[in-house]
Amino acid sequence: MGHAFFEQNVFPWIGRRPITEVTAPELLSALRRVEARGAIETAHRILQICGQVFRYSIATGRAERNLSADLVGA
Repeated sequence: MGHAFFEQNVFPWIGRRPITEVTAPELLSALRRVEARGAIETAHRILQICGQVFRYSIATGRAERNLSADLVGA
């Protein structure tokens, strides 16, 4: 799953926003759009990758929290 994958499934809804401005409901909305297509496993994978992005952002001082952790089980 590369850059094109995120361009198709995540960027249209939250990709142009600074990571500090993205909210958990916005991320959940993007995931629900993927689920609505019947791609449940893809939505789970997107959540995992978003978690990696948020953890990297925290480690590099670009964000203070991992929103994807708030959505586990949602």
